[in-house]
Amino acid sequence: MFKSVFIKHLVAFLIVFAVCFVTFFSLIVGVMSNYAKAFKESLAVNAAQSVCLLMTEKLTISGKEDLGSLNENDRQAMETVFSTLATSLKDGTVVLTGKDGTILCSAGTEEKLFPRDRLIEEQYTDAILVAELGEHVKFENLVPLVQDAKHLIIGTPVLYESDSYGCVIVIAQTQEWGELVTIMVQTLVVAGSWLLVVGLVAIFFVARHMTAPLKEISRAARSFAEGKFDVQVRVRGKDEIAQLGMAFNQMAASLENMEKMRNDFISNVSHELRTPMTSISGFVDAILDGVVPPDRQEHYLRLVSDEIKRLSRLVTTLLDLSRLESGKRKFAMKPFNIAEVARQVLIGFEKKIDEKRLAVEFTSDEDSIYVIGDRDAIHQIIFNLIDNATKFSNDGGTLRICLAVKAKEKKAVVTVFNEGIGIAEEEQPMIFDRFYKSDKSRSQDKQGLGLGLYIAKTIIDAHGGKIWVESEYGKNCEFGFQLALAGPETMPAAEEDADNYING
Repeated sequence: MFKSVFIKHLVAFLIVFAVCFVTFFSLIVGVMSNYAKAFKESLAVNAAQSVCLLMTEKLTISGKEDLGSLNENDRQAMETVFSTLATSLKDGTVVLTGKDGTILCSAGTEEKLFPRDRLIEEQYTDAILVAELGEHVKFENLVPLVQDAKHLIIGTPVLYESDSYGCVIVIAQTQEWGELVTIMVQTLVVAGSWLLVVGLVAIFFVARHMTAPLKEISRAARSFAEGKFDVQVRVRGKDEIAQLGMAFNQMAASLENMEKMRNDFISNVSHELRTPMTSISGFVDAILDGVVPPDRQEHYLRLVSDEIKRLSRLVTTLLDLSRLESGKRKFAMKPFNIAEVARQVLIGFEKKIDEKRLAVEFTSDEDSIYVIGDRDAIHQIIFNLIDNATKFSNDGGTLRICLAVKAKEKKAVVTVFNEGIGIAEEEQPMIFDRFYKSDKSRSQDKQGLGLGLYIAKTIIDAHGGKIWVESEYGKNCEFGFQLALAGPETMPAAEEDADNYING
């Protein structure tokens, strides 16, 4: 339904705005309404108490104990005071009754409802007369005089010498509460409308700012689907979208590099397959056609055998890569002596080392260093590193294999160093990539496919270790990797496993 990011932001904003506005509106209206009611009630109570004090003073001065004995002048004076108090209430009315509920005088907006000598119902006067000093009684109506709910009615007794002599009733109209609420609603609606407009404009520009780079990334992704990996997106700022753009550009560069390596790999594999197959076909045809004399056939058959072994190594490498990437190759994680494995591998290169007249250095912190891992897989890595080191060493150079123990980190470190052409600094980050071959090494590595180091890194990653390269171009190169040391409790089993491996 909401396909656009802008629409999603807009809907989310409207929902949040509506919830916040309704909550704020209800809170403000409720608070102001309660405040208005409380303020009106306090005015009415103050007016009623003022009249009570005034009447108590009148009784004290006159010495009379009956409010009904007030003369006409007193009544007129009282009505004048009542009128002033009623005006302060805004559309209010003040009524004075005797002890029996007879209305003695009244003044205010609704004084016609309270004519002189009319009786107030006993239920109201009785409730007022029993109130104590300083207290008041609140009514919703005064039937039959006031019967609607648009009035606030406060009643207070006139006390003199601890006795009640009459009632003061103050009636305040409440329709202005509705007017106040109406004004508040109008004000809030206008303010909310302006806020909504400003918010919509802001969300439009914010969403536009956010979606513009996303659209650019989407267009670049479609270019990727068409096989165009040279597309880059513009990166602006340092926020999450900018980080996404940088990650996208890195991915594009990686894909472009992978595509280049894939093409190189196909070219290399095609060449590696075509060359031995052409040689095999040519030699076999020459022997079958009788071109090769009988005394030279054995020589050419050995060449055919070497080419077949070369093809076999190529197929084995590709199958090994396939099993690693698919997760079908399982590693048997057991303790084994990596120092012994390194020595065995090095002995196997004796012929190549002698051919290149290399000075060999082999050092180990301990005679036996036990690590946790797959012995065959680690043997493959050490073989690959020493093979590369001898292959790319200068004649008469140094070949150094070092095994070190980092007790605090519980790691074993293996490094293979050689003096030779080395690896350029810009190529070092890619040396462990699949199918990668340094251009400088192609002339020396006729049989390599650029998979050995990738397979080594994949194996080390599966062991939870780390592999690296350090090289000074034109002088030397050193590869290293580390593995977790085996615990002391596994030593006897590890030694027995090593003996079985050597003997069997």
